[in-house]
This record gives sequence, C-alpha cells and structure tokens, in this order.
Amino acid sequence: MTLPARTAKFQLEPDQAAIAQAIQVGCHQGCDRPHAAMRKLLRAISSVVLWSYDRGSWPYDVMVVAIVLFVLITPRKWFHDQPQNAAGIRSGIIVVSRNPVTHIETLRLYPNLFADSKDPVKVPNAKTTDDIREILGNSAGDLKNANFRIQKIQAIRASDGSLLYYEVQIKR
Repeated sequence: MTLPARTAKFQLEPDQAAIAQAIQVGCHQGCDRPHAAMRKLLRAISSVVLWSYDRGSWPYDVMVVAIVLFVLITPRKWFHDQPQNAAGIRSGIIVVSRNPVTHIETLRLYPNLFADSKDPVKVPNAKTTDDIREILGNSAGDLKNANFRIQKIQAIRASDGSLLYYEVQIKR
C-alpha cells in the first residue's frame, strides 16, 4: 500500500502572508523591538557579572585587563589601607622610619609595654622618658645596649582620648 503524495499547498490570504513574513523577519533578523535591545544588554551584563566567558576569548581578556588596570591604577589612599608589621605589634615596638644621614629613627611604642598602661590619659613626662629608654635599651634588637638620645615623644590618642601609641624619635 502506498500513500498518495501531497500536492496540495496551503494558500494564505494576502494580509496573513504579510503578518507571517513580518514575524519571520522580526524574530530572525535582528528585531527592532525596544525590549530586544534591553534583553541583549541584560544578557551582556549577566555574562560579565557571572563571568561566563570562556578562557582565551576576547571578552575574557578584556575583563582581565580591566581588573589588572584597576588594581594598578587605583590610588592607595582610596582604601585607607596600611600594612601592619605583626611581629612589631606583638613586641610592642615598630620602626616607622630611619634616616641614615641624620641618624634619626622614628619608633612606635604601644602602651602594652608599660606597667601602668591602663591609664588612658598618661602624658609623656620624665618617668615616661625613663620607661621608654629602659624599654628600648633592653628589648629593641639593634638598640640593645646602644647609645641613643630620645629627642621627641608624642602621645597619639584615639578620638575618645585613649592612648593608642607613643611616637618616639631617637638619635644615635
């Protein structure tokens, strides 16, 4: 048994043919509808946010270059980031700067080095100077048993008045 071949074609009325043609053109050849452009934009944004580009593709390379440029060009002061010397904080003494020409060193001494560090309004006085000289002479590596003169002591305080640290300038 054989099936008869189809020879009949569907005939569309002229207005239906125009609508069908518009649907085909609109959906398959870069539709000019406003929401299609928005959909394209949202798809691009989601691809960037979800990092869905393949490695080695040009959008991936552009994103990597943008990240590297951001890291290298962004001013450091925007982030208020300052490196901390963990060993210095544990010991309570941090070398802030050294001037080899004038032999002046600036040190930061934290209040945990002092026996009466509970006192938040302690001001540098003769006893503080003696305490600092003793602490530096006994515990600071290259200052141990060295000759130095304390030139300046400045108490650095928090906004509530509590003592954060002493900034001490010494001359060898």
